[in-house]
Amino acid sequence: MGTKLNYHIRIPHHIISLKQNRIHVNHVKTLIRLPFAS
Repeated sequence: MGTKLNYHIRIPHHIISLKQNRIHVNHVKTLIRLPFAS
């Protein structure tokens, strides 16, 4: 039962970290693109 509870906690956290990672990647892409734009 303890592992089942741990599983339910881990899944939403994994989805949240994926979204944060996507935002971070987009931010890095804009930082890389800025010097070339000017």
